[in-house]
Amino acid sequence: AAASNTVNYESEANNTIATADSVIISTPIAGQLSSYTDVDYFSVAAGSSGLVTINFTEPVNNYYNYLIKAYNSSGTLLAGWSTSSDATYQFSTPSSGSYYIAVSGDGSYTNTGQYSVTLNAPISVMFDAATGSIIEGNAGSQVVNLTASLSNPSSTIVSIPITVSGTATSVTDYTGAPTSITIPAGSTTGSVGFSV
Repeated sequence: AAASNTVNYESEANNTIATADSVIISTPIAGQLSSYTDVDYFSVAAGSSGLVTINFTEPVNNYYNYLIKAYNSSGTLLAGWSTSSDATYQFSTPSSGSYYIAVSGDGSYTNTGQYSVTLNAPISVMFDAATGSIIEGNAGSQVVNLTASLSNPSSTIVSIPITVSGTATSVTDYTGAPTSITIPAGSTTGSVGFSV
């Protein structure tokens, strides 16, 4: 699991959408072009429609252009930019799903050192359906487990608040109801349980 301020490194070969490196939201990933034809692909899961932000940091003392392109899961180009300096770009995701960022040179390659890319995307939370019931008047209890899943991992701890509503009352009808589900940094799931 990656923690805040951790830098991950690309893994070669990540030169196609099919071999793209998955990134943790808000966690920098470092890459280096190994030739003038090298392209590094990174994937990000958008939990909903919205904006994906790309923060690109170029190598120190670089004087060559980098090409940065955004694609959907079908490989359709959504946006593209050219830069020879640190830059921030955004592109719109029309729906949830996987999106891809490609980093390449403009053909005038030299071994310029490591660049870094940090991606931020909309994250959505989904809950697994969990129910539990016991006929009133019976002895005993049943544990109900509730699992929350993120559309993609976050670089920080995510705390999802839980509220209990309806006609059931604490202690009489259920015990130990949590007030939140915690999902650790770098993970996509967290679970809690309580008794009914």
